[in-house]
Parts: sequence; C-alpha cells; structure tokens
Amino acid sequence: MDKIFIIIILVFYCPASIWLFLYGINSYYMVYLFLRKNKQELSQNAEFYKWFWSIHTQDTLPKVTTQLPIYNERHVVKRLIDVVINIDYPKDLHEIQILDDSHDETRGIAAELADKYCAMGFNIKHITRENRDGFKSGALNGGLKQAEGEF
Repeated sequence: MDKIFIIIILVFYCPASIWLFLYGINSYYMVYLFLRKNKQELSQNAEFYKWFWSIHTQDTLPKVTTQLPIYNERHVVKRLIDVVINIDYPKDLHEIQILDDSHDETRGIAAELADKYCAMGFNIKHITRENRDGFKSGALNGGLKQAEGEF
C-alpha cells in the first residue's frame, strides 16, 4: 500500500506541483512586464501631451464628433455617456451624438443625460430613429449626415 501511495505521489502530485509553480512564476513575470510597459507608455503619453499642447491652441483644433450608437443598453448607457463627457477636449469643439434606437427605458435615461449635459454647456444631441434600418451601422450613417465635426 505504501509503494502505491508513493508511486501516485510521484506520478501525479509532483508534476502537478511543478506545473503550478511554473504557472505562478509566469503569472508574476507577466504582471512585471505589464507594469514596466505601462510605466513607459505613461511617460511617453505625458511627453506627447506636452508637445501637442505646446504647438496647438484652441483656435487650431478641429471640431470632433463622437457618435454613440445604442440599442436597449440601459445598464451601460449612463457610464458610456459619462466617460465620453470626460474626454479631455474643449467643450465647444466636441460634439457628442447619442444615436438611440432603443424601445425600452434606455431612451429616457439617454434623453435625461443629454438634457443635463446640454444645460452644462456640452454640445450633446440625443438622436432617435423609429426604424432600425442597418442596425447600429445605419444609426452611425444617419448621424454622420447630421454631424458638425471634421473628424
């Protein structure tokens, strides 16, 4: 009985332990590589932002349109709009289009947020369609016809 137990340990337990050890070491190494690369990218981004704003003024920036096609996404629409509102770009040069094909409470949430942010001075529009021709790509195409931005 003792020999069978030792054989089972040697055949199954030891290789599994070695595999788990190597997997754990690899995981720590991947986290290390991610943190090192992330630190490099943050410093490069900071340098780029400093350079970009040193040669550009608000007068030379283009008008940009951000389109948000949504359809019955009541759980994410608030977070989506809040994230786009917080984009670091001048308010008067950033148009936001909420392209809403929803037929549930998402439409009310989006309209309420659009009114709230419009009152705060953001250029945000809540655009709805009754038909869903082309689905989200159709909504994007329809919004593009109304877009004010160069990009």
